[in-house]
Amino acid sequence: MGRIWRPSRSEHHSLPRMIAKVLTMSLPKRTAGRLALTRPGPPIASSRSILSTIIALQTKRGNSEQIRWQPQLGAWSRKDTPSSLQTPTASGILVLDFDHADGGVEQLAEWEREHGSFTEPRVRTGSGGVHLYFLREKSLEAGLGADTLMHFAKLKLRARDPEMGKESFKEVGVDMRDVSLNGMIACPPSSYQRGEKVARYTAASRGELPAVDALPQLPDWVIGILNERASRAAGGAKVRMKVKVAVEKVSGVEAPSAFSKAPDLADAAL
Repeated sequence: MGRIWRPSRSEHHSLPRMIAKVLTMSLPKRTAGRLALTRPGPPIASSRSILSTIIALQTKRGNSEQIRWQPQLGAWSRKDTPSSLQTPTASGILVLDFDHADGGVEQLAEWEREHGSFTEPRVRTGSGGVHLYFLREKSLEAGLGADTLMHFAKLKLRARDPEMGKESFKEVGVDMRDVSLNGMIACPPSSYQRGEKVARYTAASRGELPAVDALPQLPDWVIGILNERASRAAGGAKVRMKVKVAVEKVSGVEAPSAFSKAPDLADAAL
């Protein structure tokens, strides 16, 4: 994989429109609000950076799902103003997102006690969560299933009830962001208004992130968890299809092949 794409000076004039299209398609509902693009300035991505360009970001409270783009002229966004620096699409980046809420950060601490500390590039989010950066291509070469869902919210993990002595599943605030196709992730030095304070994204390692090619694969044990999750989801889909076929046979309706339809791994119920 070559070094990450960075626009030429001539391409910078059309960059805001390109970013607007990307973010309008992929911005999560919970961050929907009013966003404003500033006029493009000179390239800010260094030869080591995975970052692309910066946009001014102004969020407002509410559950509005509409995203309004207001191209603005003026100076380039300064670091002390709310701004969002995004990874470009098709970057090949996978991000494990440990939410401050829903036990995500606690799950990170538990994993590090069990498997040792993550050495991957680490970012502290504005809400107190943690992002860990990996490379999709290297993870696939290491055994991550090509059909394994790599973009989801809330990871279900096996857990044993000490009182009942039975194994069950618990849902924790661990998300995965796949920025390989059309995903999006905010990067340092992004910032936004959080109450009366400015919340910032900061990199733990000398204040910057490495080049894309230098990002590591997902750890083998994480790959195992994700592949097992995909296998469990596929098995559940097959069981549901068998039940559907049996019901249709009883009712006299001709059913299609039980396995003619691929399982929907994006099904929230899985």
